[in-house]
Amino acid sequence: MEDQPNFVSHVFNFEKDSRNEMANIIQYTLIGIILISLLNRGIEEYMPEPEETKGTAPLLMEIAVQCIVLFIGILFIHRIITYIPTLSGIKYMDQNVITVILPALIVLLSTNSLGRKVNILLDRFTKNDPPVKIKHTQPLNSSTTNLLPTRSSTSNPITQEPDFNPMFSSPTAPAVNPPSMDPMPSNFGGFGNNMF
Repeated sequence: MEDQPNFVSHVFNFEKDSRNEMANIIQYTLIGIILISLLNRGIEEYMPEPEETKGTAPLLMEIAVQCIVLFIGILFIHRIITYIPTLSGIKYMDQNVITVILPALIVLLSTNSLGRKVNILLDRFTKNDPPVKIKHTQPLNSSTTNLLPTRSSTSNPITQEPDFNPMFSSPTAPAVNPPSMDPMPSNFGGFGNNMF
């Protein structure tokens, strides 16, 4: 029965095979950065920017072409990188490029211009009410009545002081009762309160 390695020796394994695998990862990554940057630059250069005014069919076509070019480009880049001899002298482990497509799509569709195009389409498909178009049935001209009053001058429109005397001299004028001068009951406090 084999001895199972402990956690530290399993994770931090720096034997020759492990070092060769790490060297291959570093080489693959560095070459991949250069080639993927060139591929992205080419896609940005030749693919149109996302525009909300475009129709659904052209946007779908742009998304499909952009994804196909990207993943075919990844396949060729993988072949170029694996053709270059490794510095470790050990061949790269066998990889299936197709398994990279779904994680790459997750990243691509959440960022950059491809993601913005997909978001435009999703917004169109998830909106329930159609866009409102305003149609002018009557041309706006000078014969149309204004809703706001126009003022001819900026001076104060009140030129006289208002006269309030007729308001109080009419028979229907409100009765004004003078305030009561009766003493306060003793239960309301004050001098007559028994509590003091």
